[in-house]
Amino acid sequence: MIKVEDGIDYAGIEQELRKRIERGITKASIIVENDAKGFCPVDTSYLKNSITHLVKNLIGIVFTNVEYGPYVEYGTAHSKEQSFLRRSLIKNKQVIAEEIAKELRG
Repeated sequence: MIKVEDGIDYAGIEQELRKRIERGITKASIIVENDAKGFCPVDTSYLKNSITHLVKNLIGIVFTNVEYGPYVEYGTAHSKEQSFLRRSLIKNKQVIAEEIAKELRG
């Protein structure tokens, strides 16, 4: 291992970058979550209200824990898919990158 003594706080730089990336991922996850709620078919609003997000280890996840969520998202043999999560992710692909880039620029 090579140790460079140049007075630069590399650990601090890494920590700041991680913080900024996480902030960008959080903002992007909220955008995807809100659009997923807008795309979600509504009967009782239970599924729509269950959609949330989680950011951990620089990974953003938008999901629902409702048991029938996957059946709505992907469909079944008896019902067509009504993609709300994937549709939101696809719609916001560029926005996700932009939100992270914005945070990195400061």
